[in-house]
Amino acid sequence: MGSSSLVIDTLRSDVEERKTKIGLAYVYCDYKNQDHTAEKLIAAVAKQLLRLLGLEIPKKIMDIYNQLRKADKQISLGEAIEILLLTCPAFDLVYICVDALDELEERERIALLKSLQGTPRSVYLFTTGRNHVKTNVKSYFNEVEMVQIKAMEIDVTHLIKYEIMENSKAHPKRMDETLEREIKERIVSLSTGKLATPF
Repeated sequence: MGSSSLVIDTLRSDVEERKTKIGLAYVYCDYKNQDHTAEKLIAAVAKQLLRLLGLEIPKKIMDIYNQLRKADKQISLGEAIEILLLTCPAFDLVYICVDALDELEERERIALLKSLQGTPRSVYLFTTGRNHVKTNVKSYFNEVEMVQIKAMEIDVTHLIKYEIMENSKAHPKRMDETLEREIKERIVSLSTGKLATPF
């Protein structure tokens, strides 16, 4: 989450310095979390923005909330989108950060992007994800700037060494030098884009 947290920290300090009313919301996608559906993520974004408004919550949003509570039902995607669209105009600018977009199932990822596609022009979306989600993002957003971030070889090597060392404490006889070297070479090649001989 490094690149995303850096962006969020930068935006947060920028928000504090400006005189204009700026909304900032962020979510982290996790494939292990079954709750990470498009409606729950949109609702989480809307909730963060509504907290920034304090007591200035639009009446229509309170009506939707009260109806859901009265019926004792979960928020639908349509309701989550409606709340988000009602919330955004309360700000001069809104930044929405979606970290690890690739962790969502494709169906949920497409539903999320499609939902965010309808936000006003005052909303800026920042996402992180592995290479294969580029096609999804480009399908729903015309004006897209993409930056490819690759891990530095030395950082990956240090991390692998640490993980192997920690694992070796519990299982000292499982790893020999040849296997350790092959693991390092393979992982470094995958994370930095360098070619290596598969093992």
